[in-house]
Amino acid sequence: MTSATIDTRPRTDTSAGLALAGYILLSLSVFAAGVPALIAVALAYWRRGRSPAWLRGHFNRQIVIFWIAVLLLVVAMALGVAAMVVWLVSLAHVRSHEGWTTVSMDSSRLVLFDPDLDQLGLPTPVAGLALGALGVWVLSTLWLFIAPIFGLIALARSPFLGDRER
Repeated sequence: MTSATIDTRPRTDTSAGLALAGYILLSLSVFAAGVPALIAVALAYWRRGRSPAWLRGHFNRQIVIFWIAVLLLVVAMALGVAAMVVWLVSLAHVRSHEGWTTVSMDSSRLVLFDPDLDQLGLPTPVAGLALGALGVWVLSTLWLFIAPIFGLIALARSPFLGDRER
C-alpha cells in the first residue's frame, strides 16, 4: 500500500491567478454596478490568509481599493442627498413667497404653481453640493478603475510570479 501525502502549503499559481482575477474584477466593476467588486473583495478576504506572503500584500491592496471606493461613494451619496434637501428647502422658501397662487374651492384648498423663473434658479449651495457629489462620484469611478490597474502591473512585475514551487 502506498501512502499519499497531502501538500498543505499554498499554491502560488492558484493564489496569483486569483489575485489577477481580483484586480480584473475590481476594474470591471465600474461597468457592472459594482457587483464584480463584491466578488473580488470576497476572494481577497478568502485567499489573504492562505497565500504566500508576497501575495498577501496584493490581496490587502484589493481590500483597501474596495473600501476606499465604498467610502468615496458614501461621501458622494451624502453630498447628493444634502443637495436634494437644500433644493427642497429652497423650493419651500419660494412657495411661501411670490410665484404661488392659492385658490380656495369650497372646503378644500388648491394650490396652483405659477412660478417666477428667476426665483427658481439653482441656489449656489445646491449647485456646490451637486457638483461636489458629481466630482466625488467621478473620483470614486476613476479610483475603482485605475487603482486595480496599478496593482495588476505590480503583480505582473513581481519576481515571484514565475516561481511555481509547491
